Amino acid sequence: MNRRRTAQEKKLADDARLMKCWRAWHAEQFEEALSGVHRDVLQRVMARLENLKSARELVNAMAAEDWAVVDANTRLIVLHQINNAICELRTRSGQEPFSDPLPDQPDNAFSDHQKAIRQFSAACGKARRGVPVNRKRLSKMSNELETAMPHPLDGFGGFTEAVVGGGQPPSGVSLNGLKLKYLDPIWTDPDELEVKGPLVVHDIQRKVQKWLDDTRPVETIVLTPGQPWPDIEKMNAECPKHEWREKFGKQQGPWQGEHVVLFFDDKTMVRYWWPSPITTVGSAICVRELVAQTKLMRSYKGEQIYPLVELSHSYMPTNYGGRERPNLLVKNWVRFGEGGSLVLPTPNKPVLTDSATASNPLEMQSVEKLTAKEVTGDEIKF
Repeated sequence: MNRRRTAQEKKLADDARLMKCWRAWHAEQFEEALSGVHRDVLQRVMARLENLKSARELVNAMAAEDWAVVDANTRLIVLHQINNAICELRTRSGQEPFSDPLPDQPDNAFSDHQKAIRQFSAACGKARRGVPVNRKRLSKMSNELETAMPHPLDGFGGFTEAVVGGGQPPSGVSLNGLKLKYLDPIWTDPDELEVKGPLVVHDIQRKVQKWLDDTRPVETIVLTPGQPWPDIEKMNAECPKHEWREKFGKQQGPWQGEHVVLFFDDKTMVRYWWPSPITTVGSAICVRELVAQTKLMRSYKGEQIYPLVELSHSYMPTNYGGRERPNLLVKNWVRFGEGGSLVLPTPNKPVLTDSATASNPLEMQSVEKLTAKEVTGDEIKF
C-alpha cells in the first residue's frame, strides 16, 4: 500500500514538474515572439484577448490579419493564447473549458478558429501574401462563441475618455485600406483625390503610440473597448529628454494618443481609415459627436447599428477667427444581414459584378430614424 502511494506521489510530482516546464517554455516562446518581426500582430491579438467579451470582436480581429505572411511558430503561439482565453471565458460562464468535437461530430469554435489560422503551410510567412481567411469558418466560430460571451462591445460601445488614475482626459499599427486626410475643408485619399462618401463607419480604434520621428511609431498600444486611456502625461515624463521633439514651437513628448476611424464603401468594398491626434480639438470633437450619436441610436434601435456618413466639414470658432473642422455627417443608419452582425470580406477582395447581391454584398438595411415618441416616451397629440 505504501509502495503504491509512493508511486502515485512520484507520478504527481513528475506531472507537476512537466507542467511547470511546459508553462515556462510557452512563456519563453511568447516573450521571444513579442520581440520578433511579427510582434505587432501578437500585440494586437493580445489586446483583444485581454478583455474578450464579444465573439464578433474576436472574429473581426482575427479576420483582419493576413496570416499568410506570419510564420508558423508565431501562428502556433497565437493559437495557444486564443485557446487559453476561450477556456477561461467558458469556465467563467459555467461551461466545460474544452469543447473539441469528436471525429464524427461537426466542427465547432475550437476547431474552426484553429483551421482559420492553420490553413497556411509552415512555409508561409516568407514570400507568399494575400491568401484569404476562410470567412465561412470564422462566421461559424462567432455564432458558437456568442452563447458563451456577454453582449459585444466595439469601438462605439466601448468608447471612453477616462484616464487611468483619475487624471484629466485628453483635450480634444498597419491598417487595411486607404488612409484618409482632412485638409481644410477637403477629405483626400493617398492619391490626393477627394473622397466624399457616403461611407459606413464600422469601428473606432483608440491608440497610444510612441514617436521618435515622423516616419512611423516605434511602439503602439491598441486600447480595447472600454479600457481607459493611460496617463500619457506621466508616460512622457518618464521618457528621457532626448526622445522629446519640438512641435509647433514647444517640446512634445514621444507618447501621443490617437483616434482611428474605420470606414468602408458598401458598394465597392474599398476600406478607408482616418487617424487623428486626440489633442487636435477639431478632429476630437468630430469623433466624440459621432460616438454620441451612435450610442444614442443604439440605445433605442439595438447594438448592431452603424452610421452611414458623408465626409463633410463644419465651422468652428477659434481665437484666430474660426476655421472649418472635420465633420462626419450622418446621412443614414444601417444594419447588416440577419441579426445585424457585420463581418467584412477579405481586404481588396473584388465584388462580383455578375452576382445578384453585387449592389448590396453585405445585405445592408436602412434603419428608421428615431421618433420623438421613442426618445421622450410620450406622443405629442394635435
